[in-house]
Amino acid sequence: MAGKNSPLLMTTIAGVFVVIAAVVGILPQMRKDPSPATPVAETNGGSTKGSSQQLPVALEALFVPSGWMGDAELGKKRLSFTPLSVDIDGTPEAGVRITYEPGPAGLGWAGIYWQYPENNWGTLPGRDLRFARAVSFFARGEAGGEMVQFMSGGIGGPHPDSFKRSLGTSVLAKEWKSYSIDLATADLSNVIGGFACVIPSSGAKRTTIYVARLTIR
Repeated sequence: MAGKNSPLLMTTIAGVFVVIAAVVGILPQMRKDPSPATPVAETNGGSTKGSSQQLPVALEALFVPSGWMGDAELGKKRLSFTPLSVDIDGTPEAGVRITYEPGPAGLGWAGIYWQYPENNWGTLPGRDLRFARAVSFFARGEAGGEMVQFMSGGIGGPHPDSFKRSLGTSVLAKEWKSYSIDLATADLSNVIGGFACVIPSSGAKRTTIYVARLTIR
């Protein structure tokens, strides 16, 4: 009986060895070449964290120009904000025209913050921007010689911005010029005011500036 079933037994044993060999060969390969995990952006109350964010990203995709300041604090009282298309080196870009018209009994300055969430003056947490290294943009004056302060961060309140960076007072040219606010060493764990511009009064003179291509890098 044993002799009659020997071919079948040998075939079965050979099949088992083939299966074992295949498994042994596959396992090291699985350990060596695991399927890469798909990066997933972590969120915390709408804030984007870390290295999964694709850069550069348009600043206005993350922040809203809603924080009126100074002589514009009650809305657009003495500061007009007009989105428009501008031309930079032959390329159409999304930009804004900001005009400050000082009036009597004013504070002598006006400005606007790009905020997250909209109209947030520190009552709510902001965004986690620890993936960012700079805010870059282009700016120019209508006539040239206009003074303006560009900054990022600096809002107070119960959940204040975790940093503040400013370029100081910039004197704008009539032609477009690129600017960058360095954030590489800033604490970007809570960012409410992604960008701001403040225009000081120049007497009774109206001041008009243009800002475009606002980008987080």
